[in-house]
Amino acid sequence: MEEIQAFIVRENLSVNFPLEVRFTGKDDIYLSPNEGWDSCWIGVVMYRPFLKDPPQYKQVFAGFERIVKELGGRPHWAKAFDQEGFRLEDLYPRTAAKFREVRAQLDPEGLFLNDLLRKIFNE
Repeated sequence: MEEIQAFIVRENLSVNFPLEVRFTGKDDIYLSPNEGWDSCWIGVVMYRPFLKDPPQYKQVFAGFERIVKELGGRPHWAKAFDQEGFRLEDLYPRTAAKFREVRAQLDPEGLFLNDLLRKIFNE
């Protein structure tokens, strides 16, 4: 949180949205953000008054993502994030191979892969 605050101050960013923070326990689900460790979730919640994006929001999101990635954080699959530079084996070193095996058995033609998954799975 201190790094995120320092980034916002250093870049002189106008931020009109909160950071959401919550904690959950670890699990053993192959591609869960909680896989293998207890998690602290930090989410950037962006309000869009009158359906307009706030100024500098892209810069805030990019800086937030860079900081979290440097600290070993994992993106939430249901949230927007920049897919470049994320590899399945880097995010889930203990379960990536098993997930690939199960996915290949259940979806050998890749019917359920989308562009994001193809990029992250390197397929």
